[in-house]
Amino acid sequence: LSPQVKKNGDPSKSQVLVAKGWHFFYKDTFRNYIKAEEIFVQAVEESPTNADALAMLLLTDLELWPFAKQDSNDQNVIQNLLLMTSRADTYGPRRSLAAAIVDIMLDREANAKSQIESSLATQPSEGRLYALKAQMFFNSGYYQESAAYFEKAATLLPHWVKPNYMLGMSFSKQLLTGHVKRQAKLMARWERQQKVKPKPKAGKKNLNQHAQHSPKGVNS
Repeated sequence: LSPQVKKNGDPSKSQVLVAKGWHFFYKDTFRNYIKAEEIFVQAVEESPTNADALAMLLLTDLELWPFAKQDSNDQNVIQNLLLMTSRADTYGPRRSLAAAIVDIMLDREANAKSQIESSLATQPSEGRLYALKAQMFFNSGYYQESAAYFEKAATLLPHWVKPNYMLGMSFSKQLLTGHVKRQAKLMARWERQQKVKPKPKAGKKNLNQHAQHSPKGVNS
């Protein structure tokens, strides 16, 4: 959704809408993210300089991105939101958070990682940054690392369902990955054993057979 900024918006109403949007965002369901998006759009329309509203709109769009067309129109919308955030919070924390979100959405992984790392150095209590980094680790298959960062995000954002859910998923993936690795090791060991398994010695077998069929007293 692209905000249509009002000529005579109400900044106070914008802040109230941000708080209301968080209520739906916390629940971590598709339907509630849709509702949160609608409310954050309204907040931006009331005040296009509300950096909190802009950052939360982008973060909600990130959660809904897998369900979007992700075409040039969608990309233009998020780029415009980033531009608005940059104007509203030029050197502030919301601008860096928004930049990391957009980098993730546009598959600029290296830029996103660098942005998150530099932002965490100055904002060590920003739970949304930990959640972004955790999700990147999870998507790359680094489940032990993702668990650590989701746990941190859950501590800093205790009302948001997603970090706790993804923490459980990270542990589950660790167990599954460990089981698969153990099975692969056992299979590889079995295959090696089959290759080096000693074959019966033909000469000894023949002598035994000869002894069994020889008349008594031949060898005496």
